[in-house]
Amino acid sequence: MEIDKVFSEIGEFGSYQRKIFFALLIPTSIFGAFMMLQLVFAGATPDYFYCHTDGVKEAIRNGCSNANRTCHYEYDDAFTSIVSEWDLICDQSYKPSLAQSIFMLGLLFGSFLFGYISDKYGRLWALYPAIAGAVIFSFISSFSNSFTMYTTLRFFAGICQAGVGLATFVLATEILGPSKRALAGSLAGAFFAIGIMLFAYIARMITNWRVLSILTSAPGVLAILYYWFLPESPRWLLSQGKVLKAEAILKHIAVKNGRGEKVDHIKLIVPPVSHTRRSYSMLDLFRHPVLRRRTVIQFYSWFVNSAVYYGLTIGAAGLSSNKYFSEALSGLIEMPGYVISPILLNRVGRRYSLVGAMLVGGVACTVILFLPAGETYIKTALALLGKLGISISFTFIYVHSAELYPTVVRNAGLGLCSVAARLGGTVAPLLIPLGTVYPNLQFLVFGLLTFTAGIFNFGLPETLNKNLPETIEELDGINPHKTETMMIDLPDDRVKLLESAMMEEEDQTTEC
Repeated sequence: MEIDKVFSEIGEFGSYQRKIFFALLIPTSIFGAFMMLQLVFAGATPDYFYCHTDGVKEAIRNGCSNANRTCHYEYDDAFTSIVSEWDLICDQSYKPSLAQSIFMLGLLFGSFLFGYISDKYGRLWALYPAIAGAVIFSFISSFSNSFTMYTTLRFFAGICQAGVGLATFVLATEILGPSKRALAGSLAGAFFAIGIMLFAYIARMITNWRVLSILTSAPGVLAILYYWFLPESPRWLLSQGKVLKAEAILKHIAVKNGRGEKVDHIKLIVPPVSHTRRSYSMLDLFRHPVLRRRTVIQFYSWFVNSAVYYGLTIGAAGLSSNKYFSEALSGLIEMPGYVISPILLNRVGRRYSLVGAMLVGGVACTVILFLPAGETYIKTALALLGKLGISISFTFIYVHSAELYPTVVRNAGLGLCSVAARLGGTVAPLLIPLGTVYPNLQFLVFGLLTFTAGIFNFGLPETLNKNLPETIEELDGINPHKTETMMIDLPDDRVKLLESAMMEEEDQTTEC
């Protein structure tokens, strides 16, 4: 019996799986939001400060025109941050954004490291070290005595955080049946958005950056309990030929779901592996003209989605005088996207939904540049509309990309897209300070990036209700009617999510 068939018998999202799913994703998604946004508040610049020099005390607000590095700085006491701790202002003002970029760079390295560990040694062997590392490095960074020490520890925390996000999501979805994994992904995104709102509230209450940094680690500590009740992924065990262990876990799930009568019927079939099939790499993505064109557009689109999403999320605190409320709104605005995304994907189609979300988000961000000074409410509304657009777009692009690539290069293609997304996240914090060069210039950059990505995606085909290509030759029309039902082992957690949505839709089409 195939493993998806087993889940249809024992429960695709039964009571036991729900407990595992929520126990995994609620603390780790919130933990991920805390880790991602820590520097939004821990790296905040005070609205004004004083320069003490030659016995003169000069108040400086929103600038450094009269300040110099011989000053002894004194800051207001509304909150503390690494900026006020280490005088990261004036010619040092780039450093908080640099620290955030270095954290995002850690996520890129962590994706490769823990992706390998997860596939080679199992989801749990990736999860436990990643959680421990993220908590420890984040906790120790709270006691840093220099910017260099803090940034170094944040880099390693980013590496481990990538492993937490990857391993928890993969494990949480691999114990579910195929028809429920898309729902699981939407819930995971919603938990992250809730984490954004919750962290904004905590930062409002905890104004000391060191205490806030310590609290950032708190949700991860709960994951210590995972050791006593988390099962290994039966799908991973099956892929490694450990059939008896996979069956034992599936039988345990059946009993816990109240389907004990199904235990005797659980006999897994290991799909045969071909040793003569040609292996493909990322280089093959650029050899075929159609595939090359799709790959270039996809690489740019993933880079843009990640850069703009994290740019708007991290920069939301600067939308108004109340940075805590603005950041909370940034999380709240994502929630409608998780509701309407499945409807748009299946009724409007992949391409037009993706393009429409990008164009709306791009126009909304671009218009901000031309607003008269003082239009704070309109600026905030447009920025939130841009955030909604890019959030929806980020959801759509997973599905569209997975359906564009032939099976033989799908893993390679989506792996390259994942790299592009991580690079975009690394660049995002460096774009936010453009607003100090010219008011709202960062929104123009976000808008143009998103708008052009939307235009480029007009050049990609619609994939709704289309047969999935298996070989590169099918892009030339050879064997165009062959269909495939597949399970992809992708390196990126969110790619796994929406590939499963694609599987669900194909299954439904086949049944019809």
